[in-house]
Amino acid sequence: MEERVKRLEDIAEQTRAELVAIGTRLTRMEARFETFATRDDLRAVEATASRIEAMVHKELHAQTWKLISVIAVLFGAAYGLSRLLH
Repeated sequence: MEERVKRLEDIAEQTRAELVAIGTRLTRMEARFETFATRDDLRAVEATASRIEAMVHKELHAQTWKLISVIAVLFGAAYGLSRLLH
C-alpha cells in the first residue's frame, strides 16, 4: 500500500511540474496574441489592397492607351515620310 501511495505522490508531483510548464508556455502564447492581426485588421488590409489594385488597373489602362497613341503617331509619321520621300 505504501508503494502505491508513493507512486501516486510521484505522479502528482510530475503532474504539478508539467502543469507549471504548460502554464508558462500559455502565458508566453497569450503575450504574443496581442501582436496578431484581428479580423478587422485583415478586412482593412483587404479593402486597401482592393483599392490599390483598382488604381493600378486604371493607371495601366491609361498608360496602355498612351503607348498605343504614341505608336500610332510614330507609325503615321514614318508612313507619311516614306510616302513623301519616295
